[in-house]
Amino acid sequence: MTKINQIFSSTSNAIPTMGRILISVPKCEDIDTLIADMEQYFEGFDTDYEAYLWIGNDGHGKNGAPYHIKDIVSDMEEAEKQIHDLLEALETEFI
Repeated sequence: MTKINQIFSSTSNAIPTMGRILISVPKCEDIDTLIADMEQYFEGFDTDYEAYLWIGNDGHGKNGAPYHIKDIVSDMEEAEKQIHDLLEALETEFI
């Protein structure tokens, strides 16, 4: 059986300059494992930490992120919602 290796990608809705949201899950044997891996990824997603990665040494956005931290956090919250929506769609379709 061929293993599933998926990378899911979505453009950031709130702040397009921040690029894409990429989710890479390990190769798995079946859809149930893929969904379980996605669920684990979603449960471990930390919006504050993800926002922190976009904050420069001056306390403001870097690499195309917005200047204000609250806008970066808002975008990461949107990313978390997109991950949840993807997981929900997979569960609805395959479970």
